[in-house]
Amino acid sequence: MNFSRTAVILRYWDVVSSDAKDFIRKLLNRDSDQRLTAQQAMLHPWLIKGDHELLKIHLEKTVRQLKDFNGRRKFKAAAQIIITARRLSHVAAVPTPQGRAE
Repeated sequence: MNFSRTAVILRYWDVVSSDAKDFIRKLLNRDSDQRLTAQQAMLHPWLIKGDHELLKIHLEKTVRQLKDFNGRRKFKAAAQIIITARRLSHVAAVPTPQGRAE
């Protein structure tokens, strides 16, 4: 993984709570003996926090990042449509052996 990709990934992780990071690390552990079982995962502190604790978490930065991600996703989709349309217009302009465009 290159540095710029790592920097982008880390930017998203800075708003994730330490409990959530711990939960994910334990679920993704390569050593199956160390990895959480389903029952252990369901009892992890991050999953059993009460609503009163969750209300304390300020998610403004997370919401902003989601909006930014959605905007980039829409832009990429629009660009892909334009590229596809240009390719199709070039295909339609190619003359057939009879001298007519398809």
